[in-house]
Amino acid sequence: MPKGSGGMGFRDIQSFNLAMLAKQVWRLLREPDSLCAKVLRARYYPDGKLLNAKMKSGSSYTWQSILAGLDCFKLGYIWRIGDGTQIKIWEDNWIPGSHNMKVQTRRGNNLVSTVDELINPVNASWDEDLVRSILEVDANRILQIPITSGRDDCVAWHYNRNGMFSVRSAYHVQWKKKFGARMATMQDSGTSNCRIWKNLWKLDLPGKINFFAWRAIKEMMPCNAILANRHIVPNGGCPVCQNGAENIKHLIFTCDRAKAVWRSIGIWEKIRYLLEADQSGSVVLEEIINRGEQIYDLNVGFAELLLTG
Repeated sequence: MPKGSGGMGFRDIQSFNLAMLAKQVWRLLREPDSLCAKVLRARYYPDGKLLNAKMKSGSSYTWQSILAGLDCFKLGYIWRIGDGTQIKIWEDNWIPGSHNMKVQTRRGNNLVSTVDELINPVNASWDEDLVRSILEVDANRILQIPITSGRDDCVAWHYNRNGMFSVRSAYHVQWKKKFGARMATMQDSGTSNCRIWKNLWKLDLPGKINFFAWRAIKEMMPCNAILANRHIVPNGGCPVCQNGAENIKHLIFTCDRAKAVWRSIGIWEKIRYLLEADQSGSVVLEEIINRGEQIYDLNVGFAELLLTG
């Protein structure tokens, strides 16, 4: 999960692998005369239409991997219109302004099937009356698409301005497909606040301290109270001060030893003010990081001083 969404920034290996396989699909499309493309085309897609290729009985592991990459590639490819003969109106990705690059108008009983039927053959421009009558919802978007007459249709990558495929953008598209719904659920439930994560990783601190703060906000610290709730230890009390349950709030703010540290560096009054509200330790820590307050006497940020202490 990306750091800005509450993760540690590690790549998802499966999504990265699929993006790398999608790169091979791109190479097969861009270099149809290569030896690899010729061998695979002769065996698996003799009609030359790689985007429509399917799994066959007895397919090699190589071809199965290519098809896995093809599913990833289909998330971000788009047709650039030449003569329009290769593009299926109702099935292919060819409308840049659409959220999924497909036609939003329902087909109904329309017999028109390929884009070339929407192009006026006399002046090689859109047949506006026909487009508006058949594709009412998409008409304005379609009429803005440029047509390159005298050229075959070609496949481009939608998520790069130059139309060229990149593993980086394919990875993000695949990751969004895999984890997007879960991220949306987390944001709706308030468990993923992008602001706190951006502010946390911007702090001028060693990585191990940032990681400590990340674990504290996520409540992933091995405090006795947390461990007791999971039936790992029998007693959730603080082993240092013997005064209350050892949770995140107690560990960082209210333990007698922690209070002594905060008093010695002169920030206990600020902390005591924040603790007046009945909030968990992770929420208090979030508030301190999001405030971005400075301790001018020491020329250091409040959050940096607290976490270092």
